[in-house]
Amino acid sequence: MERLSAFDITITTCAILLIVAWLAGIAFYLKKLLYDYTFKDWGSRENPYKDETLGLPRGTLRGVLTLTLLIVVVVLVCTSMIVKPLRGGFDSLVDAFEIMLAFYFGSKIMHHVTDTDKKKTISKNEADTAKARYEVIGNTNPGELDEFCAENSVG
Repeated sequence: MERLSAFDITITTCAILLIVAWLAGIAFYLKKLLYDYTFKDWGSRENPYKDETLGLPRGTLRGVLTLTLLIVVVVLVCTSMIVKPLRGGFDSLVDAFEIMLAFYFGSKIMHHVTDTDKKKTISKNEADTAKARYEVIGNTNPGELDEFCAENSVG
């Protein structure tokens, strides 16, 4: 193992202090949010986010965790690019971060696709039902109904 120079130690120390400062800032931010949403006087109504995680607005905790992970990974990778003995030491962390991002965005896409498919299926079923009713009534001009179905379909 290579010996760390004074410059390497300084850069590594700055990186660690930056991560600790970020974590302390996030801790104070979360403490303030928790205090505001837990003990705040909401007047005659309750906290509208009481059913969410820790009573905070939806996505707050997820966003804080994502930003924290991003900051830590970026600082560590930048430090490893500058400090020669640390090169390649955080490759598995970067790989794990990439996998988490791919999973997150992949699941969002799949949620969107399945939601759209459900809406299309419901619209198609409603159109088929309306067409069947139209034909049962005895109208032989389904062109008007096809135009109606085309105008009101999803996708």
